[in-house]
Amino acid sequence: MREYPIKKGHEANLQQIMKECFGNVDEENVDFVSVFGALKKITAYVDDEKVFVETEMKKTDDETSSKTINAY
Repeated sequence: MREYPIKKGHEANLQQIMKECFGNVDEENVDFVSVFGALKKITAYVDDEKVFVETEMKKTDDETSSKTINAY
């Protein structure tokens, strides 16, 4: 699991951001979950002033991998 700080003055609408980046997002408890390209599953949630992200990858072709890296 990785954590990323949220800069002061920024509002983290994680669900909207994930929908814009990955095209889909489901809500599971307090987590938001998406599937995209080489990401078998990406799970994220906001706690205090940080965003926590966990990913599961799958093997795929180079083009899909590049698109996935750019979206992430």
